[in-house]
Amino acid sequence: MASKKSSSRKPEELKKMSLIQLKEILSREESLLKNKSIISKLSDKGESIKKFHEQVKYEIKYREEMADLEISISTLQISESDKHVQKLCELEKSPGKERYKPFSTLNTTKEIHTDRKVFKTMEDWSKCNKPTKLIPLAESMEILKQQDEKIKEEQIKFKHRLLERQLEEEHAHEEEDEDSESEVDKVESESEDEETVADLHILNT
Repeated sequence: MASKKSSSRKPEELKKMSLIQLKEILSREESLLKNKSIISKLSDKGESIKKFHEQVKYEIKYREEMADLEISISTLQISESDKHVQKLCELEKSPGKERYKPFSTLNTTKEIHTDRKVFKTMEDWSKCNKPTKLIPLAESMEILKQQDEKIKEEQIKFKHRLLERQLEEEHAHEEEDEDSESEVDKVESESEDEETVADLHILNT
């Protein structure tokens, strides 16, 4: 059990875990930090636990930020495209106001024997299919340029976060102390044994 815990305390192992597993480990480490009896038994007074606790917090924060960035980039691509299409549609559907013409709504086809419903359908179709008005090419290109710049900005942020993570991991590997981790695992096992004995004692009484 101790060897399993020891491997899980390594920074490279955290990357293999799911977000749910990371949050469970974070909760466990926080409980350890609150347990003064365990901290007092450690030669480093809990510094290795604090260090690992921060590594878990960082990994969770990193995962959540990366997820947010991916959603942001995806949403940006869709929303900017929608805005461009929406503007085209607005220009297509916004003809200039026509002056009111008396009797313009009267059915002028009464002189010929045409079914009113058929005429109404043709009239509505005609109103909905007026000539399309397109955005000027310069304005359309500007919209696409702004969209491209925003996407590139989000991608740069994403790459910076990846680089920061790589540098911090390299630094963590250099400072990793296997002895202190083994000591923490030993104390954790002793603590669990003490809790088990206490539970058995309560049941026997």
